[in-house]
Amino acid sequence: NEIVQQLMAFQDPNKAPIKAFYEPMTNINYMSTLSFDRHPAVRRFWFETLAYWLLRVPDKVDHEPYIFPYLLAGLCDDNEDIAL
Repeated sequence: NEIVQQLMAFQDPNKAPIKAFYEPMTNINYMSTLSFDRHPAVRRFWFETLAYWLLRVPDKVDHEPYIFPYLLAGLCDDNEDIAL
């Protein structure tokens, strides 16, 4: 569960690192970056990976709220081969 949260740059609003008060912090949402990559092959493989996670990961109920928005973005992809 923590890996998925790290990939999407999730941070609990009640737990801010002390460093964030003194220095600017940048978190990169890798799930979004891969969902909107400019290469169709990367996007297709990424959406296949998300679908695999939802089908095969044992505790998928914990991951569904994080994964589904990105998977739904894949259904609206500009490339028709990916959107199917």
